Amino acid sequence: MVAEKLRTRLRHVTRQATIPSSEALAIAYFELDKLPTHRPSVLAPGSYSVQKYWFETAATAGHLRAAAALGPDFLPPTHEVLLLDGIAAYREDDYRKAVLYAAMSAEVAFGSVIDEAYERIIASQNDPRFRIISLPQAGGKAVLKDPIYEKLRGRSDFNILIHELSLYTLGRSLLAENEGLYQNAKRLYLTRNKLAHLGELPEGDLSQLYALDAKGTLAAIGTTVSLFAWLGEPADFPLPEIAFIQAKDFAS
Repeated sequence: MVAEKLRTRLRHVTRQATIPSSEALAIAYFELDKLPTHRPSVLAPGSYSVQKYWFETAATAGHLRAAAALGPDFLPPTHEVLLLDGIAAYREDDYRKAVLYAAMSAEVAFGSVIDEAYERIIASQNDPRFRIISLPQAGGKAVLKDPIYEKLRGRSDFNILIHELSLYTLGRSLLAENEGLYQNAKRLYLTRNKLAHLGELPEGDLSQLYALDAKGTLAAIGTTVSLFAWLGEPADFPLPEIAFIQAKDFAS
């Protein structure tokens, strides 16, 4: 249990979606004052390379300290966990699952940011832009609500989240500020709907969908990361593309 909680926190701070299971963490580690110098001529003839994704997300002693400092009760945001699960699926070539997780992550991120903004609006009660009223409840109690927000939030429509509802609560609309990203977000969610309802993408014109291949799925994940950034959420998630760094680029 302790190792699994540490793994969850380490996955959060490193952004390494495929970090090993908790059993792999039951090992000792040592701190070095200086990283060892790798010499390609010794390890292999000519030069060698490492995958960029592994290099960018490699766990360090600093990450371990940061993970420990979060405390045993820390739970990472749900939308971050979903995105990391999608990246892990991508690394396993499960493009269907990767797109589903990326879309779910984007929806949860928008929902949580908007809900938090709404809670602040209700708490302040003094912003004339909103229609906060007191509604009587059983037992003589009352609850404060904005009926307009409640109506919009009750709609199961991702397009409303990224346009009307975000404009109403955040004062910002993805459509108005970044139409290109807005269209990509719609494409992501449309692809998600097709997969959720049909189990696969329909034949024919797929120009409005993300293809279930390495390129299309990576673009879908990139859209979610960009949506995080637009919302003001941490977006430091290295894309899991299969790219390599030459030894000469990182050896010191």
